[in-house]
Amino acid sequence: QGRKMSKSLGNGIDPLEIVEEYGADSLRFTILYLAPIGQRIRLAKKSFDIGFRFSNKMWNASRFILMNYNGEKLKEIKDINLNDWDKWILYELDQTIDKMHAHIKNYRFNDLTNEIYHFIWDKLCDWYLEVSKSRIYSENKDEKIEAISILLFVLEKSLKLLHPIMPFVSEEIWQKLPNKDGDSIMVSKFPETAGFEFKEEIDKIETIKETIYLIRNIRGDLNIGPEKKVHALISCSNKQIESLLKKYANEIKQLAKCKELS
Repeated sequence: QGRKMSKSLGNGIDPLEIVEEYGADSLRFTILYLAPIGQRIRLAKKSFDIGFRFSNKMWNASRFILMNYNGEKLKEIKDINLNDWDKWILYELDQTIDKMHAHIKNYRFNDLTNEIYHFIWDKLCDWYLEVSKSRIYSENKDEKIEAISILLFVLEKSLKLLHPIMPFVSEEIWQKLPNKDGDSIMVSKFPETAGFEFKEEIDKIETIKETIYLIRNIRGDLNIGPEKKVHALISCSNKQIESLLKKYANEIKQLAKCKELS
């Protein structure tokens, strides 16, 4: 209701109750996520759903990746023949690490929380993990282990970035990783940028993403449910874009729920 918390009004929120109901990480994450410097926020118990949902998203994505790792020797990034999607996620990881360092240095905890949230939820889980599923389920063992190797590399770095904000769930997942370095995430080295510069590939992936967005928007406007596969027709005046869309037709069909793509 926009009132200050006070004992006389009895409208305070007991943090221990929130920890009991949502978990300590959800409490920490939500407070940081909602609290830009110098601004008042409207806080209710249901606000902590933000941290709770994000914690679940992180847990489920990590579990999926680990379930599909069969103990094979992981490949180094330098030894993998990276496709455009691989280069995109590595570039975005580097950008996130760089921004996180700047936000920590400037004590902008709200900004760093938003940064890691959008990287993990939007870029890693909603885009890259979904695109990688075709390689994860592939009969080609080399293709599968390359996909898992990149996912585990990005996941391990993401957990370290997340750890100061959500120490418990990040430690729990990190302990299960085959590529962890040390006994605890608390004393492992905080990520540094690795110089992943793939500007040309980034533009290509942004074009693919925009195409998928547009198909999804048309589906939404026409109230076509996600269970219904459609036939999408794309008119291209640019031959380079036409070639790019043909190259990644399977990914577009998968993410835009298309049966056919012409």
